[in-house]
Amino acid sequence: MVTRAGVRVYLDIGPGGELPSSFRITRLIPARTQDGRPQLRVRVHNTGARAVDISGSLRLDGGPDGLTAGPFTNDRVLALAPRHKGTLAFTLGKSLPKGPWKAVVTLQSGMLKQTAGGRIRFPDAGTGHPVLAVLTSTRSLPLLWILLALLAAAPLGYAVRKRLIKQR
Repeated sequence: MVTRAGVRVYLDIGPGGELPSSFRITRLIPARTQDGRPQLRVRVHNTGARAVDISGSLRLDGGPDGLTAGPFTNDRVLALAPRHKGTLAFTLGKSLPKGPWKAVVTLQSGMLKQTAGGRIRFPDAGTGHPVLAVLTSTRSLPLLWILLALLAAAPLGYAVRKRLIKQR
């Protein structure tokens, strides 16, 4: 048996700064494992210029008779190279009803965080119908929130400046 370990290092020696990181949740695929357990497979696309290690949680709402389930964690971390696609799996308990369910998936890689959802139904066997994931939130750029706050405050600053000039 051989054990390997590695450390990912980003060494920037030139101008331009850090490469951008980003990923997108594209599809939710309900399925059943070989032993009959429901599984939600989440298709993810790394849209950035750096590798990402993605993990997350799944919550099921609006199930039969108003049931909710979760949060569930994914089976393993998904490592994606830049511009590559992959699948992250959430394997659930055998007694979970087929649905329909409103699935809400929250995935994270470092400071990047995205939440997407869709309406799913687990099949009796095999793979069910893929559902387009609808992005419900993204918290990948705190700088964006600061910029939006500054833009919102700009009209107020303009009004104050105009009033101060009038008083002179």
